[in-house]
Amino acid sequence: MRLVLITHTQELLRTHQMDKKNFPQTVEGCHKLISQLLEVTDALVARTNELVTRIEKLEEENKALKEQLNTNSKNSSLSPSKDKKKKKDRVPQNKGGGQVGHKGHSRKLLDSDEVDEIVSCSLGTHCDCGGRIELKEDYQRYQVYELPQIKLHVTEYRLVKGQCSCCALNHVARLPKGVTWG
Repeated sequence: MRLVLITHTQELLRTHQMDKKNFPQTVEGCHKLISQLLEVTDALVARTNELVTRIEKLEEENKALKEQLNTNSKNSSLSPSKDKKKKKDRVPQNKGGGQVGHKGHSRKLLDSDEVDEIVSCSLGTHCDCGGRIELKEDYQRYQVYELPQIKLHVTEYRLVKGQCSCCALNHVARLPKGVTWG
């Protein structure tokens, strides 16, 4: 239909150029031209209606697809395995660690008398090159701050038991105030 409509329209335009020389000279010729133009107009209106309907369907489909793109397991009934994979973070161009020109930050060393324990780390007697290592009186200090291990404090209460010598009723001492069973 589309190809026929286009060729028919092009043929009409070719045969009836819009200059005064090519207009039909008779009333019958004018009626024929008007009839042909009405046919083309009707065909163009029909095709336009088809295209408008198709555009509306495509817009609805587009809207539905956009809504699908925005759904994930948090805002719909989709399972988490159906979520889109997050893009991997870009790998930085510079190497890790302190950068050139960056002033480092470190904890100040405590005085030796404030330290709980001092461990002397010794050197070997020879260098990798085979030479003998001569010890200096100077040393490098390095301190490690560690939190002490938390240990439960368990108190056992021994409740004295007794029995009445007269009625044979058993008795047990009570826990001190503030101590609960459990």
